[in-house]
Amino acid sequence: MVAGRPAGGRSGSGAIRAFIALDIPVALKEALGTVQESFRDSRDRITWTRAEGMHITLKFLGETREAQIPDIEARMREACGRSEPFSIRLSGAGVFPDLRRPRVLWVGIGEGAEALTALFRDLDPRLARLGFLREKRPYHGHVTLGRIKTIGDRRRFAGRVAEHRTLDVGRMPADAVHLIESCLHPAGAQYTTRLTVPLGSGAVSTASTPPQP
Repeated sequence: MVAGRPAGGRSGSGAIRAFIALDIPVALKEALGTVQESFRDSRDRITWTRAEGMHITLKFLGETREAQIPDIEARMREACGRSEPFSIRLSGAGVFPDLRRPRVLWVGIGEGAEALTALFRDLDPRLARLGFLREKRPYHGHVTLGRIKTIGDRRRFAGRVAEHRTLDVGRMPADAVHLIESCLHPAGAQYTTRLTVPLGSGAVSTASTPPQP
């Protein structure tokens, strides 16, 4: 399964660039925007995530055929039907991979992290049976604030990250999972929710297509 494609929209007939994620309420996106502002510095080169691009990603699928969507939905319903709704608290800032080589600035998950990881661990092998590569690294739920190119003053930046270790952005419900299409453009990605699957026992009985072995 190809995990990406060139910018400019769809890579071929009948294919989309897709991922599975939880949506974030507008109020929390605004709070995350305030966190971004606290990190801004003219000496840094950081591509900041726009509000419409803020999600808690469970699984990046990459290039996905339209014909696969019913089977993806079935796998999502299987996993979501085994997870009751829960709460998530967005808290604490950090970077990937580390402060010596910061590439991604993020806000993490406090409350709800275990339930979110359990949902990922249930979903990932189900999608692998459809041909999507399983994740090799441990799952770390987060919201990406920005992608870092260069930092002008590393000591200042590290200090700012340390100040935000105990950041509390707020709580949100985790009650549905979305399959989202990401269409890449020079001005930034455009996102379209292709389907939504609720968490809870009702997610299983409403599957539109039975899973394939």
